[in-house]
Amino acid sequence: FPGCLVNHTGQNNCFINVLLQTFYHLPKLRQLIGMSQMRSDRQPLLSAFQHVFKEYADPSTPVVDPSPVRYQLSRVDPQFGLGDMVDAAEALSLVLNTMKEEVSSDSRELSSRDNRTLVDESFGLKLESQRVCPCGHKSQAQEFWEFIHYGNIGGIIGHMEKASARKGFDEVLFRSSREELISCPEEGKCSLIARPANHVLRTPEVLVIGLI
Repeated sequence: FPGCLVNHTGQNNCFINVLLQTFYHLPKLRQLIGMSQMRSDRQPLLSAFQHVFKEYADPSTPVVDPSPVRYQLSRVDPQFGLGDMVDAAEALSLVLNTMKEEVSSDSRELSSRDNRTLVDESFGLKLESQRVCPCGHKSQAQEFWEFIHYGNIGGIIGHMEKASARKGFDEVLFRSSREELISCPEEGKCSLIARPANHVLRTPEVLVIGLI
């Protein structure tokens, strides 16, 4: 079994330890981080993860210090300094985006599907959104990716309680987080209020929802 990750009083390592444990137990990411030849000058955060992973998997190292990862994270953004108490969702977003940039710097590590990286494969949620008006007009569908989807916890619970069998998870997910009323795509010709029609095109290996 992996060793223990240090979190002494004042270190505030809880969020980074959770990320390290999660990444380590995702086979694709563990292989990417553990087996790849990292360049510390171009991939400093991945190199730090690799260093910690090696110690984490070594039975002769029962206690592992995550400081190398925290140090490199602080170099990316000073708000995430050693010992600082930070927002876990913001930290995850910074880690994933930085890892994606570092993975993309080496074309050998790109995923074979849609030219996406293994970071996208593991955490990337692909979405589609468009405006639909009661008059029948629709806007052009827009596709986009997210690592973290933010939703209102009260809205999620409320919509799930009243959701019919015909209402899918993607509808509940979006309606709880994107309730804003918007104008008809034919603005100027129609005064009716449109609503967003949203669909999940691809679910990741790990779906991250930020509850607000």
